[in-house]
Amino acid sequence: MNPPERVVFDCGVFFQALIAPGGPAGKCFAAATDGELLLIISNFVLTELRDVCSRPHLVRRFQLSESRVAAFVSQI
Repeated sequence: MNPPERVVFDCGVFFQALIAPGGPAGKCFAAATDGELLLIISNFVLTELRDVCSRPHLVRRFQLSESRVAAFVSQI
């Protein structure tokens, strides 16, 4: 059996997965969390994601609570 493909997601992919779990980025993220892909992450990208998710206009538009973002980041 072959090992899973290694993937790197940028902040945009994570953000799209957070706001639209049923979309393409959400499906890629689900494949990574299910072990179908081996997700390679960096603290830089996670910091960027937290920053993007704290921008007031995005918080309002997508109802991004601190707890929702924290839960998503811990899932990563």
